[in-house]
Amino acid sequence: MKKIVLIISLIGVFILLFLSQSLEPKHLTVQEIKKLPLESKVKLSGIIFSISGNEIKNIYVQDKTGEIKATCKCNLKNLSENKNITIIGNLGIYQTEKQIYIKKIIKN
Repeated sequence: MKKIVLIISLIGVFILLFLSQSLEPKHLTVQEIKKLPLESKVKLSGIIFSISGNEIKNIYVQDKTGEIKATCKCNLKNLSENKNITIIGNLGIYQTEKQIYIKKIIKN
């Protein structure tokens, strides 16, 4: 009986771990994102108003509530300024400024 309970508990833990990694966060605005604690998982849709950087790309995204920098080590071949995108990532900070560390970019 104890083995069955242990197995069921382990399966439950693995399911929760899988779901926590695979569920996407709800869409947020820049204003809402900037109020969140660091390491929060975020999803933002907006317009690229600037791209800079070589190896590490800095993408400046703007929505109706403000703007925020998002960074990634990624290939941005098909992205340019004034394009609509959705980014998913984790909220971080660099030199006292909150930014998004991109995990996924979706072109809208």
